[in-house]
Amino acid sequence: MKKHTILALLIFSFLRLSAQRSESIIRVGNVAFFEIKDTVENKMRFNIAAACNQLLLSYQSDETLPVYLIFKDYTPDTSHLNIYFDNIYGNSLDEVNDERTLEFYKPGIRIITCYNTEITLRLLDYGIGNINKLKNDRDNLVRSKSEDNQALRLKEVDVRKILAEVLNNKLTAILESFKSSTAVH
Repeated sequence: MKKHTILALLIFSFLRLSAQRSESIIRVGNVAFFEIKDTVENKMRFNIAAACNQLLLSYQSDETLPVYLIFKDYTPDTSHLNIYFDNIYGNSLDEVNDERTLEFYKPGIRIITCYNTEITLRLLDYGIGNINKLKNDRDNLVRSKSEDNQALRLKEVDVRKILAEVLNNKLTAILESFKSSTAVH
């Protein structure tokens, strides 16, 4: 009896911790991100996602390529920034199948970013222009049966090159349209 009580308490504690850590996923067109409790941060995330969706729509007619934004930091430290082809959870090389959130397991452009619209747009612009390279990198890892999701990521030097490129007209126009947003730094 005592063992069952302890087991029940352990299970209850685990379920309670899992519930506290669960996050909702917000979509803005084809761009998705994890919602958090802080409404100011959510507004910033939403504004950045809206700018990304505008860029995505400017390149595509009716394709449904998902874009996943993973916000990691407030500073544009290039060691935290990255872009690759994966699902929202970053585990597409694993054989995970959860029917409740199946759509977010579909691989797409996964951007690890900061709260900076320009940086996020630059990374997405690179991803759209190099989608075949990103897909091929992932496909090669799948064929090699690797589960090392870190191998999908660009090298930091490549991220720096992306961020150092001259802003193109398309990005400039989108940034102008979102200038009043609190997400633009």
